[in-house]
This record gives sequence, C-alpha cells and structure tokens, in this order.
Amino acid sequence: MASNDIFEGQVHLYKLLFAFYDSLCLKWCVDQSIPNIIRNHGQPMTLHELASTLKVPQAKVSGVHRLMRYLAHIGLFDTVRIQKEDEEEKEAYALTFVSKLLIRGSDHCLSPMVDLILDPTMSSSHQQLGKWVHDHGDQTPFALALGTENLSGSNNLSYIGGDMFQSVPKADAVLLKKGIGRNSYKYKLKYQNQGWNLHFQEYSLYNPHIHQATF
Repeated sequence: MASNDIFEGQVHLYKLLFAFYDSLCLKWCVDQSIPNIIRNHGQPMTLHELASTLKVPQAKVSGVHRLMRYLAHIGLFDTVRIQKEDEEEKEAYALTFVSKLLIRGSDHCLSPMVDLILDPTMSSSHQQLGKWVHDHGDQTPFALALGTENLSGSNNLSYIGGDMFQSVPKADAVLLKKGIGRNSYKYKLKYQNQGWNLHFQEYSLYNPHIHQATF
C-alpha cells in the first residue's frame, strides 16, 4: 500500500476505535441533566455557572470544561460569547436542536432512549457479539397464528403457532415487536384483559410511531 493509503486507513481506524467516546460523553450529559439545567437557567450558561449548579469540586472543573467543549464540538451545544454588566465577555453554552431533544419532560424527549441504549447492561452485551455468532442455543419464536404457525424451524430454532393473547409459553424472556399505530389501543386492551401488566407509550418524531411496552 502507498504511504498515503496507510495514513488514511489509520485515521479512519482511529475514528472507529474512539467513536465510543461520543456515546460516553452523551451519557454523562444526560445523567447530569445538563440540557434541563441550561433550559431552566433561561439563557446560555458559563462554565462557572454550570459547575456551580452541578456542585463540581474545583479540582474537576477543568474536566467539565473539556467535556463541554467536546459536546459542543459534536453538536450537542453551541458555544457563544456573553457579557454581563460590569463583567468581561465570557464563553457560554447554549442549547442546540439536538440537545433540546434531551430535555426531560419535553415533547419528543429522547433521554430515555439514551438511558436504555447506554445502560451498562445493554451496552456490555455488545461485547459478546463473537459468542453470539457461534451460539448454538435453542431459540423458540412464538407469535400469532398468522405469523409463524406455518414456518419450519432448524436444528436450534423452533416455531410455535397460536394466539399469544390466549396464552404464552414459558420462556426466559419475552420480546414484543412494535404494533401498528391504528391498532395499538386495541392491542393494549387485549393485553390488559389477559392480566398483563403493560404500559404502552406512543409518541411521534418526524411521524414514526414508537410503542414501548413495560412489564
């Protein structure tokens, strides 16, 4: 390979290698409720104001500064210059259309999605992709009669037909796929009538319907 190709390959590889840092910084931002703090402040916040609200020890303020600068670099915040009366101009952090989606209690809030995807239990499972590829454990999908009843299985895969609104086979876990928007309420009533303790949350972002079921 030419030296230029090697250099470009290394750059791309390092980008992939350290891509996880974006997610970790995002998780820190959501865990500390920084979008809510800035929104409640009513205007862009300086590093001193943010550190004071977070009650960050003085020795770690520089670390918060680096985190906020990086979050601004990847588009979660804007850096602006503000000047208060009898004070010199200072750098402050303002919300962007991205961080506004992380304000808890607001419409289209995606902070719960961040909590879910970046939860250690969820994220650590991706460390087992190699084992998953070579896993020969048995799997048994179960769905409504129109879904899998007439499908044939394989050595480690079995299909069970039937109506899950009537009974559900014993299993280690149950995964519910998202329902069709117009029928979500009907599904909810059927689940409740069968004694399932479910909570369905539906919201729309750029029009798609998202349904979340919680046991």
